[in-house]
Formats: sequence, C-alpha cells, structure tokens
Amino acid sequence: MSMAHPLLLRSPHLRLGDVVGLAAASSSFDPEAFDRGVDIIKRHGYIPKYTSRVFDKSSYLAGHDSARAAELNSLITDQDVKAILFIRGGYGVARLLPQIDMTALAARPVLLAGFSDITALLAAAYSGVRLVSIHGPLVTSLADKTDPASQQRFFDLLAGETDGQIVSSDAVTLRPGRAEGPLLGGNLSVLCHLAGTPYFPNLAGAVLLLEDRGEAPYRIDRMLTHLKLTGQLNQIAGLVLGRFTECGSPEQLHQVFLDVLGDLPIPILSEFPVGHGPQNMAWSYGEWAVLETEAKRLVFPYEVRPE
Repeated sequence: MSMAHPLLLRSPHLRLGDVVGLAAASSSFDPEAFDRGVDIIKRHGYIPKYTSRVFDKSSYLAGHDSARAAELNSLITDQDVKAILFIRGGYGVARLLPQIDMTALAARPVLLAGFSDITALLAAAYSGVRLVSIHGPLVTSLADKTDPASQQRFFDLLAGETDGQIVSSDAVTLRPGRAEGPLLGGNLSVLCHLAGTPYFPNLAGAVLLLEDRGEAPYRIDRMLTHLKLTGQLNQIAGLVLGRFTECGSPEQLHQVFLDVLGDLPIPILSEFPVGHGPQNMAWSYGEWAVLETEAKRLVFPYEVRPE
C-alpha cells in the first residue's frame, strides 16, 4: 500500500471533558436548532465554548467578516479548545480565508469539523498547512437533519473510535475499480469557486468526494466542466459522488456525471452517504483513503491511530 503524506498535520483525538469551540463563520442560524445541537455535544461528554457573538447578524451572514474571522482565530489560539465545530454552513467562509491565521493553525493544529460552506476552510487548511480536518455534520444539523448512524460516526471519528471504513450497500457503481490517495473535495459549488485561488487543494493523485444541494443538473454539469477545464480532474485517482439533494433525479445526475467525467480512466462510485441529507457520514479531509467500488466502501487505513 502507498504511504500517506508524511507531512500531514493530525489533531489529537478528543477525550471526555474536552472543550470544543463553536464558531459561526458563515450564515446566521436557527437558535433552537443550535440549542439542540449543543445538547447533543454535551451528552457526548464535551464542553461547548462560545460567546454571544455567534448570534450576530449582518445581512445573510452571522456578523461582519472581521468579527467572524477574529472569533475563529481566537478559538484557534485558545489553548483550552481542542476542536472547532461549525454552527451552520450557508455562505461566508471564503470571505474570511485571507484573514485566517494559518501560522497559528500550523503551530497548534486544532481539529476543524463541518461541511457545506465549511468546505472552503477545510480545503484552505489542507492546502495551506496540510491539516487533516473532519467533513461532517454541523452543530445545527446534528439534532434535526442527521440520522443516528451518521451522528454516531461523527462522534466516533472525533474520538478516534471508528472501524476505519464507510460502507454503503445503496451506493451505485458508475465505473468499477479501486483507487487510493488523499480524500479531498466536499461541496461542489464551494470547491468550484475556490478554483484559481491559493486555497484550492492539489487534486493530483487524490480520491475526490463531491456533494451538493439545490443545484439543477445543468449547473452540476457546468461546475464539473469548469473543474475539468482547469486540468485538476484529469489527475484524480478516483471519484466518490455523495448525495446531490434536490438536484434532479439520480438518473439525470448519473448521465451528467458520465457525460462530463466518463472519459476519465478512474473508478466512480455514486450515491454515497455524504452530504445534505439525513445520511452524512463524517470523513477525514486530506487523510489517506482506499476506494473499493466492488465492496462499495471507503477504507481509511490511517484513521485509527495511536496517540
């Protein structure tokens, strides 16, 4: 088996009683959904830390850029905070990227966890300092939008207690095969808008995992075509397509995927349980993964590791 990148930064696993910072880096959110998510975090034995600032609103954002960036940088440098969980996605993280203290993050690789709009930060942290993060549920999606299995996988991954794989009997193989490499990607529309910036991850040799919500098939086509025209998709080792919720029928989307990407000589697995839906299995962003379409699974040989 190929070796994982030797220079990856991996955060320590969480232990019972650890403090986790809660950050509002994107859109404003439903306070009741937030409270329910906080209760779940507490029930799993962690101590949430946040200030009243997270409830700020500025148009469609959870406060002004400077305030959201300062909050995030404060949590990164807070020695008590062992992980930063993001409250909601929506939009806004990309506006903060130039202000995020990557030097501090490299010096103290605190664990980052979220998805959707948070893709921008996960990609930037991997590109900038090779930090392995968690692509998984948000605080506001934990209670109401995440099924029990996905919720359990998320907390198992935080604690380093998984079985090192995600298996889905419902996944659909569009192109059979096996591939391995760093697992990268996230939300397609967010990732697409990072293309051409310093924050876009190098996809050479990667297994790429994509998901999205509320995008018409022609828009999915346009974004995939754009990424393909950058040349990055020509270098990936494998492709995993998660849930594309409210994006058209599976048949429509499979046709789009094959039309745009069918000439790539790589395994492609679709309908994987990741994305904007009840099934949102957490995965380690940037960690080494093995895609096996016959078994319909992703295996993470380095996911469970000694402290």
